[in-house]
Amino acid sequence: IVLGGPPNPPCGANAVQPAPAVQPAPAVQPTPAVQPAPAVQPAPAVQPTPAVQPTPAVQPTPAPINKTEVKKITITCTKGKVTKKVSGAAPKCPAGYKKK
Repeated sequence: IVLGGPPNPPCGANAVQPAPAVQPAPAVQPTPAVQPAPAVQPAPAVQPTPAVQPTPAVQPTPAPINKTEVKKITITCTKGKVTKKVSGAAPKCPAGYKKK
């Protein structure tokens, strides 16, 4: 009996059992090469610009609100003996009601 070696064969067996397979170590990923920084170009000289007079901004005049453009309509809706009046730009009767 050898300590730390392969397991002993069962009684009466003369065959030697193979050693357990060793798993290979995982491959190490190579690190990407570091690119050198590009050379810095000097900034071109700034030429002074002549003073420009700002033009006055033209503000649009708001359109006058004409109340005749938005017409408010009132309709009467009925359901049995119940009557409801609905008003608005485009009124509709509630569910179950009919226009009278």
